[in-house]
Amino acid sequence: MTEADVEAEITDIRQRVDDTTLTYDIGPETHLMVSHHGAELALRSATGSLTGTERQSPSRRMEVIERATAYRDLAVSLSDGGDGDSREASLQALSRDLEERVANRMASVTHDFDPKYIRWRYKTIGVVGKSRTLASNGLFSGSPSDYGDEYPASVAVTRLRDLVLATVATDVGPEFAASYDTKASFADIGEIDEMKRNATDALESVPDDAMADPLVKLFSAAAVHAAECGDRQLQSAIERVNQLETGSWNLRLEDAFLGYRAALELAKEAPRIAQELPQSIGHYSSS
Repeated sequence: MTEADVEAEITDIRQRVDDTTLTYDIGPETHLMVSHHGAELALRSATGSLTGTERQSPSRRMEVIERATAYRDLAVSLSDGGDGDSREASLQALSRDLEERVANRMASVTHDFDPKYIRWRYKTIGVVGKSRTLASNGLFSGSPSDYGDEYPASVAVTRLRDLVLATVATDVGPEFAASYDTKASFADIGEIDEMKRNATDALESVPDDAMADPLVKLFSAAAVHAAECGDRQLQSAIERVNQLETGSWNLRLEDAFLGYRAALELAKEAPRIAQELPQSIGHYSSS
């Protein structure tokens, strides 16, 4: 294949990606959010992979074409099969409501321990630990501001996540936040064990029929990821107890506690959110 042929292929796939329109008409509502969140991520990946191709070799550009085509086809398949009744405006209205609810929940917080830091922390730990769970690739990645109006399902999903993590931020309190990443000793190692047990119990208590819901499955995967991050930090602290400085050792213990606390909240809230969400979207559809 000549360079001209490769350029033509690049132009063609770029046009097909640009022309791809997601329909937002899949039901029920939790399926709509999760499937279109995945479709939006795939479409963004297709667009991103086509950036800067003019500086690449022909063989590399052929790889990019294959990747962008696969991402674009995945986006189409995830958003296909709806009923023709678009719920995009309802998703956008729900997102605005969730933004206000996150702000209200965080209004009483006087420390800097916010959902943005929590999700960044567990995305980072997941990458370092080479986690490849759905959560580390999706739910702990990205901010609502990363997506904008062009990706309403991703905005809604990430704001739902931040609403849950805002509860974690308010619950751990200013004393925990003030001592985080300092040379202060963690208050009680027993607190970590108890939080791990609570998180495990919450995960095991998610009803089997609830796990059939894709939003519950997504949040439960995030809970497992957070708990695994907690395990890694706790194990690291135990293995290196005689090597780490007090501050570094304490940080690992606090990260372990926070991972289990986030896992507990995600697992506990997932079934309730999935149950209430259809009524929420229905409300915006009828207003």
